[in-house]
Amino acid sequence: MLLLALEVLRLVVTAEQEQDKIRDQYAYREVQLNLPSRAQTFDVIRLNGKPYRKLVERNGKPLSEKESRQVQENMRKTARGLFTRTYSMNLGKLSELENTHELSLEGNLITANPKSGGPYKHRITFDPQTHRILTRQSEVVGPGSQFKPGTTIQIDFTPGGFLQKMEIDFKVRFGGGKQIHTFTNYRKFDAESTINFEESKW
Repeated sequence: MLLLALEVLRLVVTAEQEQDKIRDQYAYREVQLNLPSRAQTFDVIRLNGKPYRKLVERNGKPLSEKESRQVQENMRKTARGLFTRTYSMNLGKLSELENTHELSLEGNLITANPKSGGPYKHRITFDPQTHRILTRQSEVVGPGSQFKPGTTIQIDFTPGGFLQKMEIDFKVRFGGGKQIHTFTNYRKFDAESTINFEESKW
């Protein structure tokens, strides 16, 4: 069973690597909701060839003229070397799970428990035909995460392999909370979704 789980995990890793290459070709809209009511909306675009989250709305309302100018200035600063990438959780590389976790397979579900006190336990549901990930659930079970044990992160993908939703029920030193990200409006990168800033001559 362990050998089968390892073989399936490798197929899932390969499918995810291929899907990453496809995702890199798309811009999209991301809404980040910090419960109970604070929301920010981003257009995830390319800035000098790198993914960038451009703030476009707060709580469903367009930015003020002042904040829009600040967003543009932040983009210029970022383009000069300090890149702000898409929101991502450092959950470890899928390709490393075979060495760091005990694997089990049941149907189209891989469960990965850390071997030696690692921070995350994972449950990965995949499409049995394409081996694309459908849902990745991670739970903080040990030290080494920015969150306290008991935090859960669930990332859902569309059948086509694109990000659809991420929910984080987090625990930190002085409490906790919930954050929800939704991803929509996928479109191929074009002139409007790719921005290049020329270096200043002065």
